[in-house]
Amino acid sequence: MDAIARNAAKLKPMHVINRVDCEKVPGSCQLNRLLQVQPNPHMSAYDFLYKVTSQYFERNNAFVLIVRSEINGAVTGLYPIVSESVEALSDDAGTVYYRFNLKNGKQPVFCETELIHLRRNYNQNELFGSDNSAIFSALELSHAQQDGIVQGIKTGATVRGVLKGMDVVGEKNRKQMRDDFVSDYLSMSNNGGVIVIDSSQDYVPITSQAVTVDDKQLSAVKDMIYSYLGVSENIVTSKYTEDEWAAFYESILEPLALQMSLEFTRKMLTERERSFGNEIEFQSSRLQFSNYRTKAEIVGQMLPYGILTTNQVLDIFDMPRVADGDVRLTPLNMTPSQNMTNAIQQDTNTGEQK
Repeated sequence: MDAIARNAAKLKPMHVINRVDCEKVPGSCQLNRLLQVQPNPHMSAYDFLYKVTSQYFERNNAFVLIVRSEINGAVTGLYPIVSESVEALSDDAGTVYYRFNLKNGKQPVFCETELIHLRRNYNQNELFGSDNSAIFSALELSHAQQDGIVQGIKTGATVRGVLKGMDVVGEKNRKQMRDDFVSDYLSMSNNGGVIVIDSSQDYVPITSQAVTVDDKQLSAVKDMIYSYLGVSENIVTSKYTEDEWAAFYESILEPLALQMSLEFTRKMLTERERSFGNEIEFQSSRLQFSNYRTKAEIVGQMLPYGILTTNQVLDIFDMPRVADGDVRLTPLNMTPSQNMTNAIQQDTNTGEQK
C-alpha cells in the first residue's frame, strides 16, 4: 500500500481552463497553490495525496472535507478525514449526510456537497466502496506467519542452557547460582569463552533451532495480497522493469488520477465554473515516471516532428521553461499536404501563363 501511495503522491493536481480554441490554460493561482503546495496548514501537497491514497486502498473509501470562504465561497482548505467509521444519513428532502466517528470521540456531520468522496470496489453499496473482506483471510495468514516468526525467535533466545546442581538447594540459592553463572560465563566480559565448573554443577547447553517458514506458503500469501491491490513484488521493492511499471501505471495510477480529477472537479467547482471549461486535473504521464534513458529516446523521436514543444520537453525533465519554447519545430522537408497541393497548383498555373 505504501508503494501505491508514494507513487500516487507524485501526481500533479492543477486547476485548468479549457478554452474555446481547445487550448488549456492554467486557472486560479490561489487554487493551484492550494492543490500543489499546501492544501491545509498541516500538510504539504505530497502528504495530502499520500494520506488520501492510503485511506482509499485501506478502507476503499477516502473522504476530504472542502472548507470554503464565508465571503465569496472560494475553496480555502482541503482536509482528509480519518475516522473509525462513517455512517450515511438523509433528511426528508433526500439530501445525504455523512456522520464520522473520530478517534477523539467526536461525531461531526457533513453534507455530501462538502465532501470529496473517492470509492474503490464501488459495486455493491449505493454510497460506499465495498470493504476489503475479500483479502481478510490472506491478511490473517500473513499476520500469523509474522507472529510465528517473532514468537519462535523470542522462545529460542529465552533459554540458553540448564545449570544442574548436584545438591538440593532452595529457590533463593538457585537464583543466585544462575545469576552468578550468567555473569561469570555467559556475558560479554567472558572474552575467553571458557566455562570452568566443579563436580557440584553440570551445565547443559540448549541449541536453539532457526525459525523457518514454508517459502511456498509465504509466497502464496504475498501473491494473494499483491494481486488484490493490483501490484507486484517488484513494484513494492522498486525493482521493476519498464514493462512492469507500464502495467502498474495503466492499471492503478491512471484510473486513480482520472477518478480524482472527476471527483475534485465535481465537488470543488460550481456548475457554472464547469460549464465555462474549468476543471481539476491530476496530471500524469507515463513518460514522467520513466527513467532518464527512456525519456531521452522518446523525446529524441518526437521533438523533431513537432509532436512536443521545447517547453514540454523541459517539463518532462523538470527543467525551467524558456521564452518562445511553446513553438513546435518541424523539419524543413516536411509540409502539410494541402500546402504541397497548393504549391503544385500554383506552379502549374504559372507554367500555363508562360
